[in-house]
Amino acid sequence: MELKELSRYSDAVNELLARYGVKFGIYKNNTFKEQLFPFDMIPRVIEGEEFAYLERGLKQRVQALNLFIQDIYHDKKIIRDGVVPEEDDQWLREMFASYDGGDTRELARSVIRRAGQMYGYSDDMTVLAVRVEERA
Repeated sequence: MELKELSRYSDAVNELLARYGVKFGIYKNNTFKEQLFPFDMIPRVIEGEEFAYLERGLKQRVQALNLFIQDIYHDKKIIRDGVVPEEDDQWLREMFASYDGGDTRELARSVIRRAGQMYGYSDDMTVLAVRVEERA
């Protein structure tokens, strides 16, 4: 495939990503930036040994996340042991419950504003707001 043809296909894929709203937004340093998920038309070849290494790491991280979520919503050992502070996240639950499915940028801004008021602002405050839409 020639470079010109590859570029045309890449443009077509990016147009589809934009049309179907496959985007993510990051709010950091009082600036919101929304962009398409990156897509590379040229597949990356990963040798078997490297893939096995990556696979083990990904499986370990997924297991750790699942165990964390299970504990934080049930036994709360991680809180009792002082690893994670117990904080009232009801405000965040209410914010998500009242989200009308509109602009994800405004949702991210609202979360940052509220968290900043409650905990103080810092350069490390980042909110990733993603909306998944089903299109006919």
